[in-house]
Amino acid sequence: MVNERRTEDLVEKRLRAHGYHDPPTGVTVEKQHSDSQRIRRLLQSASKSGNGAGKPEFIIRSEAHLGFVIVIECKASAQRHQSATLDRPRDYAVDGVLLYSAYMAREFDVVAIAVSGETEESLRISHYLQVQGSDKAVELVEAREIVSYNEYYDAFIHSDAKFRQDYESLLDYSRALNSQLQAKKITEADRGFLISGILIALQDEAFRRSYKAQQGTRQLARSVLDTIRGEFEIAQLPQARREELVQVFSFIEHSPPLINDKRFFVGLIDAIDASVNSFMRTHQFYDTIGQFYVEFLRYANNDKGLGIVLTPPHVADLFVELAEVNRNSIVFDNCCGTGGLLIAAMRAMVRDAGPDEAKQTNIKNAQLYGMEYQT
Repeated sequence: MVNERRTEDLVEKRLRAHGYHDPPTGVTVEKQHSDSQRIRRLLQSASKSGNGAGKPEFIIRSEAHLGFVIVIECKASAQRHQSATLDRPRDYAVDGVLLYSAYMAREFDVVAIAVSGETEESLRISHYLQVQGSDKAVELVEAREIVSYNEYYDAFIHSDAKFRQDYESLLDYSRALNSQLQAKKITEADRGFLISGILIALQDEAFRRSYKAQQGTRQLARSVLDTIRGEFEIAQLPQARREELVQVFSFIEHSPPLINDKRFFVGLIDAIDASVNSFMRTHQFYDTIGQFYVEFLRYANNDKGLGIVLTPPHVADLFVELAEVNRNSIVFDNCCGTGGLLIAAMRAMVRDAGPDEAKQTNIKNAQLYGMEYQT
Protein backbone atom coordinates (compact mmCIF):
# COMPACT_ATOMS: atom_id res chain seq x y z
CA MET A 1 0.00 0.00 0.00
CA VAL A 2 1.38 3.38 -1.02
CA ASN A 3 2.05 5.86 1.79
CA GLU A 4 2.73 9.53 1.07
CA ARG A 5 4.31 9.94 4.51
CA ARG A 6 7.30 7.95 3.28
CA THR A 7 7.78 10.48 0.47
CA GLU A 8 7.54 13.35 2.93
CA ASP A 9 10.11 11.62 5.17
CA LEU A 10 12.54 11.42 2.22
CA VAL A 11 12.05 15.13 1.59
CA GLU A 12 12.48 15.92 5.29
CA LYS A 13 15.72 13.91 5.33
CA ARG A 14 17.09 16.07 2.51
CA LEU A 15 15.98 19.30 4.12
CA ARG A 16 17.76 18.38 7.34
CA ALA A 17 20.88 17.33 5.44
CA HIS A 18 21.03 20.76 3.81
CA GLY A 19 20.57 22.68 7.05
CA TYR A 20 17.03 23.96 6.62
CA HIS A 21 16.29 23.33 10.30
CA ASP A 22 19.67 24.48 11.64
CA PRO A 23 19.70 27.74 13.64
CA PRO A 24 20.38 30.54 13.00
CA THR A 25 19.67 30.28 9.24
CA GLY A 26 16.46 32.30 9.47
CA VAL A 27 14.73 29.74 7.26
CA THR A 28 11.27 28.57 8.29
CA VAL A 29 9.92 25.18 7.17
CA GLU A 30 6.16 24.76 7.54
CA LYS A 31 3.90 21.81 6.71
CA GLN A 32 0.54 22.32 4.99
CA HIS A 33 -0.15 25.50 6.96
CA SER A 34 1.79 28.76 7.20
CA ASP A 35 1.94 31.35 9.93
CA SER A 36 2.36 33.98 7.19
CA GLN A 37 -0.90 35.84 6.67
CA ARG A 38 0.03 36.64 3.07
CA ILE A 39 0.64 32.98 2.24
CA ARG A 40 -2.55 31.85 3.95
CA ARG A 41 -4.53 34.44 2.00
CA LEU A 42 -3.05 33.35 -1.32
CA LEU A 43 -3.70 29.67 -0.62
CA GLN A 44 -7.18 30.06 0.84
CA SER A 45 -8.83 29.15 -2.47
CA ALA A 46 -6.04 27.00 -3.94
CA SER A 47 -7.44 23.60 -3.03
CA LYS A 48 -6.54 20.86 -5.51
CA SER A 49 -10.18 19.76 -5.45
CA GLY A 50 -11.29 23.27 -6.37
CA ASN A 51 -13.01 23.90 -3.05
CA GLY A 52 -11.18 25.30 -0.03
CA ALA A 53 -7.62 26.11 0.94
CA GLY A 54 -4.49 24.67 -0.62
CA LYS A 55 -2.15 22.71 1.64
CA PRO A 56 1.30 22.05 0.14
CA GLU A 57 3.36 19.42 1.95
CA PHE A 58 6.11 21.97 2.68
CA ILE A 59 6.24 25.78 2.60
CA ILE A 60 9.71 27.26 3.03
CA ARG A 61 10.41 30.95 3.55
CA SER A 62 13.06 33.23 5.01
CA GLU A 63 13.10 36.59 6.76
CA ALA A 64 16.10 37.50 4.60
CA HIS A 65 14.10 37.20 1.35
CA LEU A 66 10.50 38.07 2.12
CA GLY A 67 9.40 38.00 -1.51
CA PHE A 68 10.72 34.50 -2.20
CA VAL A 69 9.10 31.20 -1.22
CA ILE A 70 9.62 27.48 -1.89
CA VAL A 71 6.65 25.09 -2.05
CA ILE A 72 6.91 21.30 -2.19
CA GLU A 73 4.16 18.85 -3.16
CA CYS A 74 4.52 15.08 -2.68
CA LYS A 75 2.90 11.96 -4.11
CA ALA A 76 3.62 8.45 -2.90
CA SER A 77 3.63 6.74 -6.29
CA ALA A 78 6.33 7.67 -8.81
CA GLN A 79 3.72 6.88 -11.46
CA ARG A 80 1.81 9.89 -10.17
CA HIS A 81 4.62 12.36 -10.79
CA GLN A 82 3.22 14.31 -13.72
CA SER A 83 0.22 14.09 -16.03
CA ALA A 84 0.41 14.63 -19.76
CA THR A 85 -1.82 17.69 -19.58
CA LEU A 86 -0.68 19.18 -16.22
CA ASP A 87 -4.31 19.76 -15.23
CA ARG A 88 -4.85 17.06 -12.61
CA PRO A 89 -3.58 18.67 -9.38
CA ARG A 90 -5.32 16.18 -7.07
CA ASP A 91 -3.63 13.18 -8.66
CA TYR A 92 -0.13 14.29 -9.70
CA ALA A 93 2.75 15.98 -7.87
CA VAL A 94 3.84 18.34 -10.66
CA ASP A 95 0.27 19.35 -11.49
CA GLY A 96 -0.42 20.05 -7.80
CA VAL A 97 2.66 22.10 -7.09
CA LEU A 98 2.13 24.17 -10.25
CA LEU A 99 -1.37 24.98 -9.03
CA TYR A 100 0.04 26.23 -5.72
CA SER A 101 2.77 28.13 -7.55
CA ALA A 102 0.23 29.93 -9.73
CA TYR A 103 -1.59 31.24 -6.65
CA MET A 104 1.62 32.12 -4.77
CA ALA A 105 3.15 33.95 -7.76
CA ARG A 106 0.56 36.68 -7.42
CA GLU A 107 2.74 38.14 -4.67
CA PHE A 108 5.90 35.97 -4.48
CA ASP A 109 8.72 34.61 -6.58
CA VAL A 110 8.27 30.86 -6.27
CA VAL A 111 10.44 27.77 -6.56
CA ALA A 112 7.97 24.88 -6.91
CA ILE A 113 9.23 21.34 -6.24
CA ALA A 114 7.34 18.15 -7.08
CA VAL A 115 8.47 14.92 -5.41
CA SER A 116 7.10 11.41 -5.94
CA GLY A 117 8.16 7.92 -4.89
CA GLU A 118 8.46 6.07 -1.60
CA THR A 119 12.06 4.84 -1.86
CA GLU A 120 15.42 6.33 -2.68
CA GLU A 121 15.51 4.25 -5.86
CA SER A 122 12.09 5.34 -7.14
CA LEU A 123 12.24 8.98 -6.05
CA ARG A 124 11.52 11.58 -8.76
CA ILE A 125 12.07 15.30 -8.22
CA SER A 126 11.14 18.17 -10.55
CA HIS A 127 11.78 21.88 -10.05
CA TYR A 128 9.99 24.90 -11.49
CA LEU A 129 10.47 28.64 -11.15
CA GLN A 130 7.63 31.15 -11.41
CA VAL A 131 8.47 34.81 -10.95
CA GLN A 132 6.01 37.17 -9.35
CA GLY A 133 3.29 38.36 -11.70
CA SER A 134 3.96 35.77 -14.39
CA ASP A 135 1.32 33.31 -15.54
CA LYS A 136 3.71 30.46 -16.36
CA ALA A 137 6.30 28.43 -14.45
CA VAL A 138 9.61 27.49 -16.11
CA GLU A 139 11.15 24.09 -15.42
CA LEU A 140 14.66 24.06 -13.99
CA VAL A 141 15.76 20.99 -15.92
CA GLU A 142 19.25 20.92 -14.43
CA ALA A 143 17.85 20.52 -10.90
CA ARG A 144 17.08 16.87 -10.09
CA GLU A 145 17.88 16.81 -6.37
CA ILE A 146 16.87 18.95 -3.42
CA VAL A 147 19.62 21.44 -2.54
CA SER A 148 20.19 24.15 0.07
CA TYR A 149 18.00 27.23 0.45
CA ASN A 150 20.85 29.51 -0.65
CA GLU A 151 21.39 27.45 -3.79
CA TYR A 152 17.73 27.78 -4.69
CA TYR A 153 17.80 31.52 -4.10
CA ASP A 154 20.99 31.89 -6.13
CA ALA A 155 19.48 29.89 -9.00
CA PHE A 156 16.43 32.16 -8.90
CA ILE A 157 18.45 35.39 -8.81
CA HIS A 158 20.56 34.34 -11.82
CA SER A 159 17.78 32.74 -13.83
CA ASP A 160 16.69 33.97 -17.25
CA ALA A 161 13.17 34.44 -15.87
CA LYS A 162 14.42 36.70 -13.09
CA PHE A 163 16.57 38.66 -15.56
CA ARG A 164 13.58 39.26 -17.83
CA GLN A 165 11.48 40.34 -14.85
CA ASP A 166 14.15 42.74 -13.58
CA TYR A 167 14.96 43.99 -17.08
CA GLU A 168 11.33 44.88 -17.79
CA SER A 169 11.16 46.66 -14.42
CA LEU A 170 14.38 48.49 -15.25
CA LEU A 171 13.02 49.67 -18.59
CA ASP A 172 9.74 50.72 -16.99
CA TYR A 173 11.71 52.73 -14.43
CA SER A 174 13.95 54.29 -17.09
CA ARG A 175 10.91 55.47 -19.06
CA ALA A 176 9.33 56.95 -15.95
CA LEU A 177 12.64 58.53 -14.94
CA ASN A 178 13.11 60.02 -18.39
CA SER A 179 9.69 61.64 -18.17
CA GLN A 180 10.46 62.87 -14.67
CA LEU A 181 13.75 64.46 -15.72
CA GLN A 182 12.12 65.96 -18.80
CA ALA A 183 9.45 67.53 -16.62
CA LYS A 184 12.25 68.99 -14.48
CA LYS A 185 13.76 70.45 -17.69
CA ILE A 186 17.01 68.50 -17.37
CA THR A 187 18.28 68.25 -20.94
CA GLU A 188 18.62 65.00 -22.88
CA ALA A 189 22.39 65.47 -23.03
CA ASP A 190 22.68 65.81 -19.23
CA ARG A 191 20.36 62.98 -18.18
CA GLY A 192 22.79 60.15 -18.85
CA PHE A 193 25.58 62.01 -17.05
CA LEU A 194 23.33 62.71 -14.06
CA ILE A 195 22.43 59.03 -13.69
CA SER A 196 25.99 57.75 -14.21
CA GLY A 197 27.34 60.42 -11.84
CA ILE A 198 24.94 59.35 -9.09
CA LEU A 199 25.86 55.70 -9.69
CA ILE A 200 29.57 56.55 -9.41
CA ALA A 201 28.98 58.45 -6.17
CA LEU A 202 26.94 55.58 -4.73
CA GLN A 203 29.99 53.32 -5.01
CA ASP A 204 31.43 55.25 -2.06
CA GLU A 205 30.17 53.88 1.28
CA ALA A 206 30.66 57.22 3.06
CA PHE A 207 28.45 58.95 0.49
CA ARG A 208 25.80 56.22 0.74
CA ARG A 209 25.62 56.74 4.50
CA SER A 210 25.59 60.54 4.46
CA TYR A 211 23.76 61.89 1.41
CA LYS A 212 20.35 62.03 3.11
CA ALA A 213 21.83 63.94 6.05
CA GLN A 214 23.26 66.80 3.96
CA GLN A 215 21.98 70.16 5.26
CA GLY A 216 21.02 71.55 1.87
CA THR A 217 20.83 70.69 -1.81
CA ARG A 218 23.94 72.71 -2.72
CA GLN A 219 25.93 70.73 -0.18
CA LEU A 220 24.44 67.51 -1.56
CA ALA A 221 25.36 68.47 -5.15
CA ARG A 222 28.89 69.37 -4.03
CA SER A 223 29.14 66.05 -2.19
CA VAL A 224 28.12 64.16 -5.34
CA LEU A 225 30.76 65.98 -7.38
CA ASP A 226 33.51 65.58 -4.75
CA THR A 227 32.72 61.86 -4.47
CA ILE A 228 32.90 61.45 -8.26
CA ARG A 229 36.30 63.15 -8.23
CA GLY A 230 37.45 60.84 -5.43
CA GLU A 231 36.28 57.74 -7.31
CA PHE A 232 38.25 58.85 -10.38
CA GLU A 233 41.34 59.25 -8.20
CA ILE A 234 40.85 55.75 -6.75
CA ALA A 235 40.56 54.43 -10.31
CA GLN A 236 43.95 56.09 -11.01
CA LEU A 237 42.79 57.95 -14.10
CA PRO A 238 45.39 60.37 -15.49
CA GLN A 239 44.94 63.80 -13.93
CA ALA A 240 44.17 65.60 -17.21
CA ARG A 241 41.49 63.06 -18.06
CA ARG A 242 40.19 63.16 -14.49
CA GLU A 243 39.67 66.90 -14.55
CA GLU A 244 38.06 66.74 -17.97
CA LEU A 245 35.50 64.20 -16.73
CA VAL A 246 34.82 66.09 -13.51
CA GLN A 247 34.11 69.16 -15.63
CA VAL A 248 31.52 67.20 -17.60
CA PHE A 249 29.70 66.35 -14.35
CA SER A 250 30.00 69.88 -12.92
CA PHE A 251 26.54 70.87 -14.17
CA ILE A 252 25.14 68.86 -11.24
CA GLU A 253 26.39 71.55 -8.84
CA HIS A 254 24.61 74.31 -10.76
CA SER A 255 21.41 72.63 -11.99
CA PRO A 256 18.35 74.55 -10.66
CA PRO A 257 16.06 71.45 -10.60
CA LEU A 258 18.58 69.73 -8.32
CA ILE A 259 19.79 72.51 -6.05
CA ASN A 260 16.30 73.98 -5.55
CA ASP A 261 14.46 70.78 -4.63
CA LYS A 262 16.11 68.60 -1.99
CA ARG A 263 13.20 66.18 -1.81
CA PHE A 264 13.45 65.52 -5.54
CA PHE A 265 17.26 65.22 -5.45
CA VAL A 266 17.33 62.79 -2.51
CA GLY A 267 14.42 60.82 -3.96
CA LEU A 268 16.24 60.57 -7.28
CA ILE A 269 19.34 59.12 -5.60
CA ASP A 270 17.18 56.69 -3.59
CA ALA A 271 15.34 55.48 -6.68
CA ILE A 272 18.46 55.08 -8.82
CA ASP A 273 20.09 53.07 -6.05
CA ALA A 274 17.02 50.87 -5.63
CA SER A 275 16.26 50.35 -9.32
CA VAL A 276 19.53 50.67 -11.24
CA ASN A 277 22.19 49.72 -8.69
CA SER A 278 20.27 46.66 -7.55
CA PHE A 279 19.97 45.50 -11.17
CA MET A 280 23.70 46.03 -11.75
CA ARG A 281 24.61 44.15 -8.57
CA THR A 282 22.38 41.20 -9.49
CA HIS A 283 23.08 41.05 -13.23
CA GLN A 284 26.77 41.75 -13.62
CA PHE A 285 28.47 42.32 -16.97
CA TYR A 286 25.42 43.95 -18.55
CA ASP A 287 25.42 47.36 -20.26
CA THR A 288 22.85 48.88 -17.93
CA ILE A 289 23.75 52.49 -18.67
CA GLY A 290 23.59 51.69 -22.39
CA GLN A 291 20.03 50.47 -22.01
CA PHE A 292 19.17 53.69 -20.19
CA TYR A 293 20.51 55.65 -23.14
CA VAL A 294 18.38 53.55 -25.49
CA GLU A 295 15.26 54.41 -23.53
CA PHE A 296 16.22 58.08 -23.17
CA LEU A 297 16.80 58.36 -26.92
CA ARG A 298 13.54 56.58 -27.66
CA TYR A 299 11.41 58.84 -25.52
CA ALA A 300 13.30 62.14 -25.60
CA ASN A 301 11.91 64.91 -27.78
CA ASN A 302 15.22 65.73 -29.41
CA ASP A 303 16.77 62.27 -29.63
CA LYS A 304 18.29 62.64 -33.11
CA GLY A 305 20.17 65.74 -32.02
CA LEU A 306 22.48 63.71 -29.76
CA GLY A 307 23.72 61.55 -32.64
CA ILE A 308 24.01 58.42 -30.47
CA VAL A 309 23.20 54.98 -31.86
CA LEU A 310 23.97 52.03 -29.59
CA THR A 311 24.67 48.42 -30.59
CA PRO A 312 21.87 46.15 -29.32
CA PRO A 313 23.10 43.64 -26.70
CA HIS A 314 22.20 40.60 -28.82
CA VAL A 315 24.29 41.96 -31.69
CA ALA A 316 27.25 42.54 -29.35
CA ASP A 317 26.90 38.96 -28.08
CA LEU A 318 26.77 37.68 -31.68
CA PHE A 319 30.03 39.41 -32.66
CA VAL A 320 31.76 38.19 -29.51
CA GLU A 321 30.75 34.66 -30.47
CA LEU A 322 31.79 35.11 -34.13
CA ALA A 323 35.19 36.43 -33.02
CA GLU A 324 35.61 33.38 -30.75
CA VAL A 325 36.55 35.58 -27.80
CA ASN A 326 38.04 33.59 -24.90
CA ARG A 327 39.93 34.07 -21.63
CA ASN A 328 43.17 34.97 -23.46
CA SER A 329 41.69 37.44 -25.93
CA ILE A 330 42.56 41.14 -25.99
CA VAL A 331 39.56 43.16 -27.14
CA PHE A 332 39.73 46.69 -28.58
CA ASP A 333 36.73 48.81 -29.60
CA ASN A 334 37.63 52.14 -31.18
CA CYS A 335 34.04 53.48 -30.99
CA CYS A 336 33.03 51.96 -27.67
CA GLY A 337 30.14 54.25 -26.68
CA THR A 338 28.75 53.01 -23.37
CA GLY A 339 30.94 49.91 -23.61
CA GLY A 340 28.31 47.39 -24.70
CA LEU A 341 30.67 45.34 -26.88
CA LEU A 342 33.41 45.39 -24.25
CA ILE A 343 30.94 44.27 -21.58
CA ALA A 344 29.71 41.42 -23.80
CA ALA A 345 33.33 40.39 -24.40
CA MET A 346 34.16 40.61 -20.68
CA ARG A 347 31.18 38.41 -19.84
CA ALA A 348 32.38 35.72 -22.27
CA MET A 349 36.01 36.00 -21.12
CA VAL A 350 35.17 35.77 -17.41
CA ARG A 351 32.90 32.81 -18.08
CA ASP A 352 35.74 31.06 -19.94
CA ALA A 353 38.15 31.86 -17.09
CA GLY A 354 35.94 29.94 -14.65
CA PRO A 355 36.78 30.26 -10.93
CA ASP A 356 40.29 31.62 -11.58
CA GLU A 357 39.95 34.98 -9.79
CA ALA A 358 43.44 36.17 -10.71
CA LYS A 359 42.66 35.62 -14.38
CA GLN A 360 39.32 37.38 -14.03
CA THR A 361 41.05 40.39 -12.50
CA ASN A 362 43.62 40.48 -15.30
CA ILE A 363 40.84 40.31 -17.92
CA LYS A 364 39.16 43.36 -16.40
CA ASN A 365 42.37 45.33 -15.86
CA ALA A 366 44.50 44.51 -18.89
CA GLN A 367 42.59 42.80 -21.70
CA LEU A 368 39.82 45.27 -22.56
CA TYR A 369 40.46 48.57 -24.36
CA GLY A 370 38.05 51.19 -25.63
CA MET A 371 38.08 54.63 -27.23
CA GLU A 372 35.17 57.05 -27.55
CA TYR A 373 34.96 60.58 -28.96
CA GLN A 374 31.90 61.71 -27.00
CA THR A 375 32.69 62.23 -23.33
